[in-house]
Parts: sequence; structure tokens; C-alpha cells
Amino acid sequence: MKALPPLASALLLALLSSLPLHAAASPEGGAALARQHLAAVGDAAPVQTRRVHLRAVGLAPFELPIVVEARRPAQLRREVDIQGQRQITGFDGQRAWRIDPFVPGGAAELPAAELSSLRHEALFDGLLAQALQQGWPIEDLGTRSEDGRPLRLLRTAMPGQAPVTLYLDAKSLLEHKRAQQQDVHGQQLAVETFSTDYRRVGSLQIPHRIEVRVPGLPHPIIMAIERVELNPVLDASRFRRGAP
Repeated sequence: MKALPPLASALLLALLSSLPLHAAASPEGGAALARQHLAAVGDAAPVQTRRVHLRAVGLAPFELPIVVEARRPAQLRREVDIQGQRQITGFDGQRAWRIDPFVPGGAAELPAAELSSLRHEALFDGLLAQALQQGWPIEDLGTRSEDGRPLRLLRTAMPGQAPVTLYLDAKSLLEHKRAQQQDVHGQQLAVETFSTDYRRVGSLQIPHRIEVRVPGLPHPIIMAIERVELNPVLDASRFRRGAP
């Protein structure tokens, strides 16, 4: 039995086409398009907590059952079952922590690059919603056609973080793909994440298949969503270091 390799742990936090862009980029139109996207996703305001059950294929030689819990405004807890051993990563809104049965003492510090990804993942309503709330710039990069699918492109970034490009389906305005550079042990990797199989859960459209493609890996990493719970009871203590 082994711990997840460093690359797999980094990619797990995460939660990107070669055709040229056409149509003029518009920094002014980005916020309007972002609002249209959020309207297409659905009204998330009534949702205060969530729990997602999924299985990851491609991070290890075996499937990994994963449970991710989140609580507004930016608390996150992830449990990965590694052949009967639980690796738990948490973020209480300010501090990140990890319980890892595969390291001496059972506690591990998160590398800086992994912490950056964790902060993205902890944004309860997603990067675009946070950008609108905080007034971060959102660029409209115009349109692109990939595999016959027309897409609308937006780019934004958390302060001090690498920019993220989001590819929205031009018809549904739901996220189809996102592209970003990720630092994995000093190496910058261009990661593409595809979101498909959208299903309605409550008032929200939620992807149930997430595919992560990384240069150098022969196969994509697949995250298969099995169940999404909206508004489960999750106390704030659940996200603090050492919570059972």
C-alpha cells in the first residue's frame, strides 16, 4: 500500500485547444458573459453546504473513492480512500491542513503549489462568481470553434495567481473546459479540464464527469460524480485541523 504520488496529489486539487481565437477580445464584456453563465448554472444562493461523492480513475493503479465537503464562504474538506486508509485535506477558510496515514506522525504540510489549487477549489460558487463579487478583471476573449462546438472564452485570475481561461458552450453557456498553468514541483504544466454529463441537482446544473488532461500522461484522469448532496448538515468544526 502506498501514498498517492506527488503529481497525483497535485492534480487531485484541481479541481485546457490549439485553434486561433477569432472575434475581438473585450474586457468590458467579460462580466456580462460571466453573469449569463452563472444564470445558466442556476441559483446557488440557497445552497449553503454540499457533499460530493465521486470516484477517480487514473490517479493510482486502482480507483479512488473520494468525498468532498464544502461550506460557505470558503471551507473545504476532502477525504480520499486509499485502499482502506483515509487521506484528509482541509481548508478552514484561512489555513490548510492534511492528515496523511502514509507520513510519520500522520500530519503533512501542503506544498505551496497545492495550496494554490486548494484555494481555487474552496471557492464555493466558483472562480467567476468570486471574480464578480470581488471586482477582479474578467476578459471576454471572443469565440472559438473546437470539434464543431462553438465556444465563448473568458479569462480571469485570483490576485497573485496564474490566469484561468474558461471555455463556455456557446449555446448552453455551461463550462465545457478550463485551461491553466499549474506548478507541479517546479514544472509548469498546461492542464486542461473538461466538464461533461451535466445533470440537474436541485436548482443547479452540475457536471457528473470531469476529465483532466496533462501533458506527459498517457491517459486522462477521470472524476466520475456518483452523488451530490445539497445542504447537508456540516458544522464549521468539520473543516478545522484534526476534525475526525
